[in-house]
Amino acid sequence: MHPEWQAALEDWRDWLESAESKLSKNQDLVPDWNLVMAAFAIRPRKIRVVILGQDPYPTKGAAIGLAFATEKKFTPVPASLKNIFQELQSDLGDNRLPQLNLSTWQRQGVWLLNRHLTALVQSPGAHFAVGWGSFTQAAIEHLLAREAQPMAFVLWGKQAQSVKPLLHKYVQADPSRFLILESAHPSPLSAYRGFFGSKPFSQVNDFLSSKGEQTVDWTD
Repeated sequence: MHPEWQAALEDWRDWLESAESKLSKNQDLVPDWNLVMAAFAIRPRKIRVVILGQDPYPTKGAAIGLAFATEKKFTPVPASLKNIFQELQSDLGDNRLPQLNLSTWQRQGVWLLNRHLTALVQSPGAHFAVGWGSFTQAAIEHLLAREAQPMAFVLWGKQAQSVKPLLHKYVQADPSRFLILESAHPSPLSAYRGFFGSKPFSQVNDFLSSKGEQTVDWTD
């Protein structure tokens, strides 16, 4: 975790240590425990876009701690990421694609966060009751309350959309500061119910541009 996140989430230290003790020894845990907090390597004040997902890929070796990202050479490409890239090309009219680990997105201030930071091999949703939802909500609230930059939130799926009441509290106070986009999850089970055609990448860049912020090079 970035030191600023460590300080911000100090009240969660005991809970995290307990979670590590309970979960880290499970051979079916995804991602590997040393990658679980990878999303928190980004400095809070650098975050301009939050892409919120559900939980890690349930295929061993696919999840790397960043929502929707995978290893550079992982095959086959996870279906959700393939659908994200399909929508990216359709939205921007550009056939170029970023690396599978989406590291360039993170470097540009895109926070790739899952609501639940662990799962089990072949068992998506296995850790919905562990407490990650409360932990990530606390992190999102810190971001909303302590950072002043304009922010776009992209909520993919019902688990991501569960933070809407929290977001709306801050949107009501300063509606011009935020963009909130929501659609179905990019999973093949739901992508055709509103993810395809949602054009999130161009909408985020239009918002950032309107605020005088540098846009995201989604194809880098």
